[in-house]
Amino acid sequence: MRKTWELDATEFQLLNPGWTAFSQEIVAKSLRNLGVQVETSVEPYKLLLYEEGVFFKAHRDTEKTPGMFGTLV
Repeated sequence: MRKTWELDATEFQLLNPGWTAFSQEIVAKSLRNLGVQVETSVEPYKLLLYEEGVFFKAHRDTEKTPGMFGTLV
């Protein structure tokens, strides 16, 4: 059993001003590396918090909203 806490997007905020620039940079690099050449948007969905030593098992996500094609981990 994984020791994980899950927060819905309505249950957390990223208030540090550095997060905006950091997340935009990560998303832009990811889109370039994946070869995505269409207009995209990023929406917070959930935040998963794992205890030390716990890992994220390889899997394929299901589409949560129409047009969804990826999850940022």
